[in-house]
Amino acid sequence: MKKLFVRLGIAVLPVVMAAAPAQAQHQPPGPSRIIVGFPPGGSNDIAARLLAQHLGQKWGRPVVVENRPGANASIASTTVAASEPDGRTLLLTPPSSMIIESALRPTAFDPNRDLVPVSGVASVPYVLVVNTSVPAQTPKELVSYAKSQPGKINYGWANPGMRIATEILSRTTQTELFAVGYKGGSQSVPALLGNDVQMLLIDAAPVVSLIEAGKLRALAVSTPNRTAVLPDVPTMRESEIDFDWTGFMALYAPKGTSRATVDQIHADVAEVLKRRDVADRLLAVGVDANPLSPQDLGQYMERESKRIHDVLDSGVFKLD
Repeated sequence: MKKLFVRLGIAVLPVVMAAAPAQAQHQPPGPSRIIVGFPPGGSNDIAARLLAQHLGQKWGRPVVVENRPGANASIASTTVAASEPDGRTLLLTPPSSMIIESALRPTAFDPNRDLVPVSGVASVPYVLVVNTSVPAQTPKELVSYAKSQPGKINYGWANPGMRIATEILSRTTQTELFAVGYKGGSQSVPALLGNDVQMLLIDAAPVVSLIEAGKLRALAVSTPNRTAVLPDVPTMRESEIDFDWTGFMALYAPKGTSRATVDQIHADVAEVLKRRDVADRLLAVGVDANPLSPQDLGQYMERESKRIHDVLDSGVFKLD
């Protein structure tokens, strides 16, 4: 009988072990944190909480989301940069926010020096949208109209990313556009509806329902490929405009975090983002699941940093 139990124990043990949550490798025991530089309820916060839920289940320990808004997410960024590089403290943020903030207000924090890229989480499609009174159905028609009617096209911007992206579009098309600043999308979108400004280059989430209702007209998305958020809207390049601007949500860890830890976290995040329920939840808030590798995320950071610095260093405008 004793031999029988031993045999049963050997046979059953792998099943019991497989049923237990997989512990996070290359990380010390204890809870993990995902720090977000924005208030609860927004798309960054929702993405962080989705990851926290599923990574916590996978790792068999709590993963807590901490919201530390302020200073264009730099409070959250510096908090993570000062944390132990053990893989238990992560930052979820748009890379462009860190790049712009460090360029505008140089501090002791440098995202390229103090953080390491871990994983993409989602791409944030931007859409070129106009008031329905504008006589343009495509970006090329908008450019032609703006050139033929100087001063008739004003664009709104509600954050530094919108301003810089539209400035790059203006340079690419050699079109003079006039900027009007607003304090958030809650002001810029109504301004477009009221024809106080005639166009926005904006992340798609706040305007999808207005586009679908015919209250605003989408001319193109600025992602390299079409997005599931607005699947029927062509890209800029389909419209023969050589321009792209894609926002991202991404995860970062403190500098000094081991490559093995970074690779393991990225693999786990990528597995979570493959889940249909997770991808659908992200799509519902206007973003596409996109688990960029650490290497690809690093290359994206380098490319966007150059583009953003080129615009800011030109002195054409200043962001307040």
